[in-house]
Amino acid sequence: MQHLLIIDNDMPQNFITILKSENFHLTCALDGKTGLEKAKEKPIMILLAQMLPDISGNEVLKLLKSDDITKNIPVVILSNLSDQERISEALALGAIEYIIKYLVSAEDLAKKIRKIIPQE
Repeated sequence: MQHLLIIDNDMPQNFITILKSENFHLTCALDGKTGLEKAKEKPIMILLAQMLPDISGNEVLKLLKSDDITKNIPVVILSNLSDQERISEALALGAIEYIIKYLVSAEDLAKKIRKIIPQE
């Protein structure tokens, strides 16, 4: 079972339901600080929100990519924030994709994740 880390305090329940039905083991963190700690468990991928209660998603991404333990974990930003500046910054910091939450169905999200993650 592949381990996904979700760092988001507002993940739609239908996304979680579909990902579980796709046989992903999900670990959730409701804030950036907790997410950074859980990332050290080396999930196969991290789904990261931009709006977190403590620090911004881009700041979490910067910290993940500067840590030798977590720098090679693929990070996908999953956010309702769609301003081009924030998207460009996330991609420049190392996010492999930036997905706008309200523009993607749970099924399409699962398909996108399957395309990105390394096959076992």
